[in-house]
Amino acid sequence: ALSSFLEAMRFDLMGKKITVLDVHPGFVKTPMTEKNGFMPWLQTPQRAAELICRAIENKKSRLYFPWQMLVLNYCARVIPNVLFDFFMRLSRKKVEGFREGRDKGL
Repeated sequence: ALSSFLEAMRFDLMGKKITVLDVHPGFVKTPMTEKNGFMPWLQTPQRAAELICRAIENKKSRLYFPWQMLVLNYCARVIPNVLFDFFMRLSRKKVEGFREGRDKGL
């Protein structure tokens, strides 16, 4: 929903020298994520800031980082809902296992 809002805002602001950047980050190492378990493709805050600043400088409309997030986003849009729901349930069990201090090995 937020991406759709930003896309609409981008079109509304065309020609006004204002760019809108829709950022789709992966995991960024912060105090909030310190205790998390499995976080693939973890980025440092410095790297995340570099990528975002470069996207702003280049007037990009959308940024996915790391590149694997783009692939995951695309797959989530094209696979059938039943498969998407299945994978979300699996990932939810994995996250709940880490929150409880154990890895269920999914």
